[in-house]
Amino acid sequence: MSKKTHKTAFFDLDGTLIYTDSNTIPEYNVKTLEYMNSKGIDIVIATGRMHESALNCYRQLNCTGHMISFNGGIISKYDHLTKVFEIIKHFPVDLVSMKEIFRIFNSFDNRELTMFLFNKDNLFYDKKGEQSSVYEKRSNVRGEIITLKEIPDFLSTKILIAARKGEGEKLDFLEKELIQLDSSITVSRSKKHYLEINGKNVSKGNALKFLRTIYQDSEFIAFGDSYNDVSMFEEADISIIPEDGEEVIKKIATYTTTKGIDGGIEHAVKNILKL
Repeated sequence: MSKKTHKTAFFDLDGTLIYTDSNTIPEYNVKTLEYMNSKGIDIVIATGRMHESALNCYRQLNCTGHMISFNGGIISKYDHLTKVFEIIKHFPVDLVSMKEIFRIFNSFDNRELTMFLFNKDNLFYDKKGEQSSVYEKRSNVRGEIITLKEIPDFLSTKILIAARKGEGEKLDFLEKELIQLDSSITVSRSKKHYLEINGKNVSKGNALKFLRTIYQDSEFIAFGDSYNDVSMFEEADISIIPEDGEEVIKKIATYTTTKGIDGGIEHAVKNILKL
């Protein structure tokens, strides 16, 4: 097998590149990614965040590359002429699955849970409260209340069910029920209190598989810290997790770097990737 001559680096956002509930990439991480890009490495954001929220972060970088949002529900590329991202792949949850997800969610005592729906750049939730306020702040996108008595007139790119931080166990039984839906959806956790539902076969890993058709002969390097990064780590040639990442995920990572947001990426670039 010939040696790959090019590198593409994929970065999760929350807990890896930025502080959770933040919208700003720390300046030292901006400089590290721009340094990598100056060395000919393409930079790709790979996040569970909605497209608009991820785009707010990507605009802070003076880099080129694609962007994966909604855990792979949308794959986009930068148009240097219009200065905007063009969506090249969109994989929403299908209507039949949405109806089943609504049915299962409404069969539970969901008073302390919040369901979020996403129509590309638009955010909706079933109730106003702590979870909706936290999500609006972290995504820097204002949402609207929507009733769950009827299916909306759009297909949601991703469905997020949120518990309060520290109460992720309230999602455990709901997760087990959703996983039984005949593989018509993809269920993952970005955080213990965030249950994320995507369309069939939608994942960061499958987004990387698609991008291999674009970044041919490129070595894929993935940086992530949590459960929804597993498929990305499995598809990447090299995977790097910060020391404060989830312990279960460390077992499948190629390397562990220092604490993620506080210089872990720079440490990995200098001491692991030797750039």
